Amino acid sequence: MTEHDLLACPLCSHPPSLVSRPTCVRGAGSGKYFIVCGIHCDHMPVMQADNSADEPAPLVARWNAWAEAEATKRIERENFTPERAARLRAAMQPHRYSRTP
Repeated sequence: MTEHDLLACPLCSHPPSLVSRPTCVRGAGSGKYFIVCGIHCDHMPVMQADNSADEPAPLVARWNAWAEAEATKRIERENFTPERAARLRAAMQPHRYSRTP
């Protein structure tokens, strides 16, 4: 992963049917970076004051740390099988779209 790669939300993602991915964007007016959650995701309060920064790295690091911790809690709370836990963690990884020639 790079400093711009965000993990999918571990709480509202239900692979393979739904994976909710946030995005780190840069404001056109302010020039600051902030995180926008995926559709229907309100699990992390991104409207708070500390959801803006001059560089994306601290925002991405905070989100990814939160996502990792919440994934572990969900896996334990819902008693995932090892296979289901692996599918969730794999689905949370940043998705890379490739260009077609």
